[in-house]
Amino acid sequence: MRPVDNDLELDTMQPRQAFFALQQEWLVAGDFDYDQDVDQSDFSLFQACLSGIGATASDPACQEADFNGDRDVDQSDLELFEKCASGPGIPAVAGCLRVD
Repeated sequence: MRPVDNDLELDTMQPRQAFFALQQEWLVAGDFDYDQDVDQSDFSLFQACLSGIGATASDPACQEADFNGDRDVDQSDLELFEKCASGPGIPAVAGCLRVD
């Protein structure tokens, strides 16, 4: 694991800064239970956040499920979730939402 390039050296960072820099390296979209895979457990958490087109998700915890940033959790977000799905015990790919 390597730190995110944020123009700071790890040895000059405060412990909290270093933790978040390292944490960002392995966070994957859709891994809502933070077990480094995107599977059915994550889908059940995603499904609880589904609000529909134009309906703002009321639970602040659901902001992570709004992959396209349009303030709702709908079919578009589901399609993005599926891009990141890896299966149980299979490490998810960081950057799975990137458009090449």
